[in-house]
Amino acid sequence: MAQPIVELFERRVAAELAIGALAGRSVRRDQISLVRRDWAEVGDSPHDAGAGLGGLGVLLVGVAPRTIAEIGTVLAVGPLAAIMDSPCRLPSAAGGELRGALLHIGCTTSEASAYIDGVRRGGTLVAVHGAAWAVEVRAVTCRATAAKA
Repeated sequence: MAQPIVELFERRVAAELAIGALAGRSVRRDQISLVRRDWAEVGDSPHDAGAGLGGLGVLLVGVAPRTIAEIGTVLAVGPLAAIMDSPCRLPSAAGGELRGALLHIGCTTSEASAYIDGVRRGGTLVAVHGAAWAVEVRAVTCRATAAKA
């Protein structure tokens, strides 16, 4: 299986655009991981997150906030959340749940640290798993970032 494509979006709107575009290209919801600070911690509400098709609200409906040592309270969904919830502690999990999950999917230590810092600052981490169309996914995420930079 190909390594997931991981992007950090500093602006929530850019993450929404990327997720909407990916949904339009038949990327299934179960192929998308998303990690962001809890709404209450960044001053948003779930209703502000984009309730339209592909918006963050669609992915996060019914997701309960969780506390992780690296960041605080986050909302996490998708395969990364499943890895963080895994009952077996992977050797790569030393240093934190999200760090361990990111290392497990193939991120380097420095990439994992940068992503964690970005989420801590209020960014949205999006990962697309099992995408055979990696070049297209990269293009979508780059356009979304540029559109709302």
